[in-house]
Amino acid sequence: MKYIKHLDENFSDKKTELNEAVNASGYLKAGKLGVNDQFLGRRSLAWTLSTDLGLKAADEYVGPWLGFDHVSMYAIGKKGGTILDDALTNKYTYDELKKAAADFLGIKESVVTEQMDLEDELANEEFGMDFDQLGSKEKEWVRDEMQNTK
Repeated sequence: MKYIKHLDENFSDKKTELNEAVNASGYLKAGKLGVNDQFLGRRSLAWTLSTDLGLKAADEYVGPWLGFDHVSMYAIGKKGGTILDDALTNKYTYDELKKAAADFLGIKESVVTEQMDLEDELANEEFGMDFDQLGSKEKEWVRDEMQNTK
């Protein structure tokens, strides 16, 4: 390790938080989702659904979190189990999968929708665009503003 300059700076004990916005547009446009639709955007369908439901990205490996095993959708964590055996068989849209996961995990959809509405409202007031259309710095500003108003 002594031969790698500044290694300690890159791997310090600083805790970092993943604050990447959810962009489900590819999954929403696809309509009914099949097994080949798991990676339509920068992030997987499982990651997109999980964060869209308000689950913490830091809990990706311990739960609660969503995943797919071929065509089945499941949850890990205390409330783990199979949600839908036929989730990726061109029967369900993104919104239908999201609703099924929210029902299974006991997440009230209105809380997630209210947060997304607030993000869009703040983004439109300040930048004249929806939250999904903003750049990373603008999204960070909106998130900070939401934290400040809590």
